[in-house]
Amino acid sequence: MVNIGEITVNRKKPAPDAILISDEEEGESGTGHATTSNSRESAPSPCQNPAASCTKKPAASGRKAESSIWDFSCFDEQLNKSFCLEEYCGFSISARNTGNAVAHLRTKNHAHLWERFSAREAARVKEKEQKKPKPSLVQPTVLEAAKNPFMPIDKRYKEIIAAVALCVASSGMALNVVRQPDFHNLMRTLNPRTPLPGYTAVASQIKIIHSKLANAMTEKLFNARRVSFTTDVWTKRGMTASFLGLTDRFSPKDVKQPTQKIAVACRQFPSPHTAEAVYSLVQTTMTEFAIPRERVSAFVINNGSNMVCAFKNYVESPKNLFDYFNHEDALKQLESEIGEAFMADGYEAIDEDDHEIIRELAEFEQFERPMDLLFTNYKRHACLIHLLQCTVRIVEKPSALQPVLNKARKLVTTFNMSAAATEELLKQGGIKLVSDVKTRWNPTLLMLKRLIKLKKPVDLIVISKEMKGGLTVDEWKILSAVTHLLDIFDQVTRSWSGDDESTLHKVCPQLKRIFHHLRDLKDPAKKLDLEKESDAVTLSALLNQMAWDMEEDLQTRFGYIIDNRHPNYDPIYIAAVLLHPSLRQGLSASDLIDGRKGLLHYHSLWNKPRKSSSQFGSFIAAIPETAPTDRSIPVLKSALDFEIDLYMANSIFADDFGYDDDPANFWRGNVGFFPLLSPLALDILAIPASSAPSERLFSTAGFDTAGRRNRLTGLNLERHVLIQKNRSLLNGVSLI
Repeated sequence: MVNIGEITVNRKKPAPDAILISDEEEGESGTGHATTSNSRESAPSPCQNPAASCTKKPAASGRKAESSIWDFSCFDEQLNKSFCLEEYCGFSISARNTGNAVAHLRTKNHAHLWERFSAREAARVKEKEQKKPKPSLVQPTVLEAAKNPFMPIDKRYKEIIAAVALCVASSGMALNVVRQPDFHNLMRTLNPRTPLPGYTAVASQIKIIHSKLANAMTEKLFNARRVSFTTDVWTKRGMTASFLGLTDRFSPKDVKQPTQKIAVACRQFPSPHTAEAVYSLVQTTMTEFAIPRERVSAFVINNGSNMVCAFKNYVESPKNLFDYFNHEDALKQLESEIGEAFMADGYEAIDEDDHEIIRELAEFEQFERPMDLLFTNYKRHACLIHLLQCTVRIVEKPSALQPVLNKARKLVTTFNMSAAATEELLKQGGIKLVSDVKTRWNPTLLMLKRLIKLKKPVDLIVISKEMKGGLTVDEWKILSAVTHLLDIFDQVTRSWSGDDESTLHKVCPQLKRIFHHLRDLKDPAKKLDLEKESDAVTLSALLNQMAWDMEEDLQTRFGYIIDNRHPNYDPIYIAAVLLHPSLRQGLSASDLIDGRKGLLHYHSLWNKPRKSSSQFGSFIAAIPETAPTDRSIPVLKSALDFEIDLYMANSIFADDFGYDDDPANFWRGNVGFFPLLSPLALDILAIPASSAPSERLFSTAGFDTAGRRNRLTGLNLERHVLIQKNRSLLNGVSLI
């Protein structure tokens, strides 16, 4: 007999006929209580709580309790306690707690009941899962999906807006495209839940992308060993604004990584457009990207007429030295000095064409002198393609050739202005004629090459349509001779304008190619095969003289590269040839010495030795060598000397390396053999031969401001241009 509060509970053994219901019978009866073959009231059961108020636990809301534990426990509302229904257990807990009841059944030696509870609970859960409605496999309609749009704070919404902004900025599309109905339809089709991105939202996202791009650019430049820059000035169509372009090329600190290039700036260039303003803007840009002066290996600056012209249109009254150089009086003084030099060279008189050349040279010097004063802290290289173009313009000077060239230009203009002639030319030749555009490199050559290529269909169309200005047989031959003369310059221009591979090592060998080409044309035995013997002799002599003039002009303009006796001789170009495993095989003994000196000079210039307590300074090893005197003097050699000796003494390096291969690949792959020479070689080979990368930057800017986008300018234009040119830097960068 057990007293539970005021209630007395009998804990007698059940009668012999009291049999626990089996699992199968429990499923039918729905109760876990033991019973007898007679009615429940006929015999008391130890599994029944005698308290009248003892019930199974209901759910909190009055629903039937789901857990099967209440088939093995009961709850007394008066006592606010739960009891175990196992005989002689006597366990009770306050309140009605399903978790504690389950824990009691699992831990208090009720193994037989726990097994029954576990099986019954698993069956209950399985039945419940089967009764759940299956999810619909039908995709919601557009209207249904649109009723549940993404919120602006949703990550997916931000990703979509960032993708739209990147697409607009990197493809050159107008930002106004986000307002077009077709764009709205596209967005609804791709994802109906996406709210239509507005103009302001996309413009703001482009600013965010540009900010992340600037961070990526700064990180790349921080990991650069030495940086070489190219810069130029571009004037927007309609002369509404001018921009300074700045690009760089560098080898990373990890020399095994490929040489990289970055478009750094396309910054609007406010007036006055002076050399001082160029320098100031360049310095500001370098400060933004945290590029110290000592890590800049070179500046390649285009001092051509297009850059000078952009400056001279905004000249103000002279206020200081730099303004003086841009003043018209200074320009006239320079013209006078150059004219006197022309007369000293044997010119009997200076005609109109000579005046044009003198004017261009004066403009060049007008900008060159202040640049020399400003960029004293940087190694400045001239754009070699521009220097080459100055030589090519000699072909425009002879008066005997002008009638033929002018006739060819007029014929090209006639075709391009005639829709019928151009259509017929496309049918017969597949391509159209190219105009002589002065802003293009080698414009006359490109015009003549295309004209000669289409010679047959052009003659047929001229005859069939009775067009005026057709060329005679002799005139075609003269144009072919001029094309042959200039073709080598076009090949070299294309080679030097490369940006994906090294170009500095190509300068000296290709200058030699030009000299050989011109010397071959100077052969007096060669003359044109024209109908009139007198014309053949005259024009042949004229072409020979042009070859002489071009060779002399090249020696003057490129003397600091090819002549080691020149007062401004720069050995970096011959050093770049020495760094090519195959091209160095063709260098003379003098060139090899100059190249070696160039390597040591730039290594010393770029790697100033740190102060050391050792009396030997930065020298690492010493080798006794015999000096060219009567006494043997020990000469100290650095580790770099050892590596240069190893490289120059082994021709095996050139066995598997072609003449057209990029030498930077060789030095990246052999850094283990040359730990000092390889970084130096990569820094030298990273310097471009021309400012062509800046020209490409402006081509992108010109495309972005064409047509309906002509009002795009300032920082907005720079953002779009830099995102397009540096798109690869955003790979893997989160744009939200």
